[in-house]
Amino acid sequence: MRIVEYKLHANHDGTESTPYWVETGGVFYNPDNYTYISANSDVSEFYVPDSVVLYDIPELKARQLAIHAKYPMMSRAGVAMTNEEVEAHVDEWVTANS
Repeated sequence: MRIVEYKLHANHDGTESTPYWVETGGVFYNPDNYTYISANSDVSEFYVPDSVVLYDIPELKARQLAIHAKYPMMSRAGVAMTNEEVEAHVDEWVTANS
């Protein structure tokens, strides 16, 4: 699995769409730079731009903790997650998408 950071694409009609090469995306939104995270297979039959940012798991956790410091991630109970819970959430997502 490749962990890929991406942005939505603007369409001619003013709408937005997920890039066609994103396989399992739409998670871990960063409102500061409008990016999302996707889990893509290691081998893709589609072109993936060289300019996308790739993360390993520790880098993804660091990204999420930095975002969480500014925009707290909330638990299902509506309470701000701890840093440990954020890291566990990332681990669960990685496991589910590996």
